[in-house]
Amino acid sequence: MTVEITTTCINPSCDDETDHLSINVKKGVFHCWKCDWGGKIVNNKDILNLLKTIKPVKVIKKPETKGNLVNTKEFIKLTDLSNEHQAIKYLKNRDITVDSCVKLQGYYTQTGVLSGRIVFPVKVNDTIIGWQGRTVFDKTPKYLTYGKKNLGVFSLKSLDEYKNFIILFEGVFDILKIPDHGIAILGKRISKEQIRLFTAFLNIKTIFVMLDSDAKEYTLKICEELSEYFNMVPIIIDSGDPGDLSQIEILELCKGGIKNV
Repeated sequence: MTVEITTTCINPSCDDETDHLSINVKKGVFHCWKCDWGGKIVNNKDILNLLKTIKPVKVIKKPETKGNLVNTKEFIKLTDLSNEHQAIKYLKNRDITVDSCVKLQGYYTQTGVLSGRIVFPVKVNDTIIGWQGRTVFDKTPKYLTYGKKNLGVFSLKSLDEYKNFIILFEGVFDILKIPDHGIAILGKRISKEQIRLFTAFLNIKTIFVMLDSDAKEYTLKICEELSEYFNMVPIIIDSGDPGDLSQIEILELCKGGIKNV
């Protein structure tokens, strides 16, 4: 049975271009992650008509998220892969160094539910609570996360390891361009538990929030939620995601953000 279909949003007021509309046929609901439009399938004729026209159906089957599905013994060190390996080619194409991945405890796995992905641990303090894997091939979903990602903050370091500021990103691959200053909440929304971790472990004044270009409203919302504790600076990028930028470009955007506050 089809579990979930992703396609371009058909809401006239949404400028989606990259398949943010999720239609869960099994549950009978739909939702656009860009414009927040959603509801029950049976109550929307446009969605019903869209389902009739989608051929073939794009299916995303999500496996169970039990921890024992991830066998860390089968992980391969990125430094053990040849320069011709697809994972290494993928990193080079995105201008990401192997060293930056190793610094964040990244591995590659060719077996199990995260096969064909570069994987990173999601931690609370020093305890691993999950894994996120990014495919190095052309397959969906691009990211798979095992564990409760909203309970942790990726790359949240101890109090003394940050210098002056941090940059809050959506995903792991954004951090890889600037690992000494980046953290990721693994999504567009920040949970109450993540806010608690921020206030408990971050002894800094300024946090830049730099989400993907389609998440302006989420950027402003996060700034609002954390403004009681930190000097929050929203950074809105024109297109794509921060992982497409160089470290210099990211820092220049942050400098510009300070001037605009």
